[in-house]
Amino acid sequence: MVVPKYLCKYLFLVGFVFILSCAHIPKTTQASADIYMSASENLKKQRLEEAKYEFNQLYTKHPKSDYADDALFRLGYISCVQEKYNDALDFYDDLIDKYPKSEWIFDAKVWQNLLKSWQSSNNELKAVRSKLNSKKTTKEPSENKASEEIEGLQQELSKLKEDNRKLRELIESME
Repeated sequence: MVVPKYLCKYLFLVGFVFILSCAHIPKTTQASADIYMSASENLKKQRLEEAKYEFNQLYTKHPKSDYADDALFRLGYISCVQEKYNDALDFYDDLIDKYPKSEWIFDAKVWQNLLKSWQSSNNELKAVRSKLNSKKTTKEPSENKASEEIEGLQQELSKLKEDNRKLRELIESME
């Protein structure tokens, strides 16, 4: 039996396409690599808004690229530098949820814990300040007990300020 030439060519083409479809295609395109390099360069040069925009573009347009988890981590970092701590926590949450095998998981969890601890200390500081201000307005000159309580609150406030300062230094040292 003689096989027509066009059938041989057709089978060869189908086989070739099948082999190509089975081949490993890298997740990172040249476009995502270019965006990543540009964003990283902007971050090094402290052009935070440009870097933030590009890392966000990288993450939203190329969520399956090899750089997407890195982009989320760096978006969290930039948010910390810009003192947008809730945004940073959201980026770290997304990283942990969407890329559980990322090399950035440990770092994201460390940053999360630092930020949550700092927020907790900050909330305590605000509560003590509020308490202190309310005591100052209700204080009568003859009340020694109120004066002692205010002094205790001021000491607690000083301790919380010092804790807050140490946390900030720790966060800055991690940068």
